[in-house]
Amino acid sequence: MSEGLTDYQATYRRQEFALPALLGVLAVLAAGVFAGIKLYSAGYGAPIFFTTIGVCLFALLAILLSVFRAHHWAVDKDGIHIEERPSVPLMGLPHRATLPFSELVAFRHVESGFDRLIEVVTRDGRTYRMPQKMLKNPAGIPSPDPAARLDDFVAAIRAIAARSGHGLPEISEGLSFWNRPAGLACQAIMLLVSLPIAAATAFALFDGGIKPGQPRGGQAIAIFLLLPVGAGYLMVKSLRRRRAVLASLRAATPAS
Repeated sequence: MSEGLTDYQATYRRQEFALPALLGVLAVLAAGVFAGIKLYSAGYGAPIFFTTIGVCLFALLAILLSVFRAHHWAVDKDGIHIEERPSVPLMGLPHRATLPFSELVAFRHVESGFDRLIEVVTRDGRTYRMPQKMLKNPAGIPSPDPAARLDDFVAAIRAIAARSGHGLPEISEGLSFWNRPAGLACQAIMLLVSLPIAAATAFALFDGGIKPGQPRGGQAIAIFLLLPVGAGYLMVKSLRRRRAVLASLRAATPAS
């Protein structure tokens, strides 16, 4: 067993926080636009518009800065020492915990959007997650670090626990926020919101309102047009994951 596997650090993206927050910002923006239109004749339209846009921009910036957290786990004979802190200072509270091996009851593979994670569950129901460490390839695309596989890290934890006299369970499959009703509902809303955005972009493109030859215009247009594709793929992926995990759990449950 490699000594490097007793220490693991990666960046966790709090997508389960970011998406509902972004949907809330969109709801505020829509409400502000609606109120501005209704009160435009009374002279309140412009202040409402500018106030709403300012609040939404500030909220978007706060979400962007607080969504990333640095996770660091160190393993020794006493257990797992966990430190979680915001990647951007002052954009969240740090958290530290020590999990004795005797308190660990489950290791699970879970998916958070497109991210693969390991989830540790304690006897009192607390969960802690470590994402797969990623590296950028020559093309700038993130890919899993072959020298820091999560399964190898879990194997190292179980080996150290065994030497300390504690047998830990094997890795099982689990559900994340995205595979549960609330997460699926958020994805459905995201898909519905992306459809008019893509439709408006396509209409403006074919009507000559926007020109893909402008600086970075092509990239922006492609992102807007492909929003429904990405949202739909994420939803299908989450549903398939939910069905597969629930089927495996039913198969593992003995019939009464």
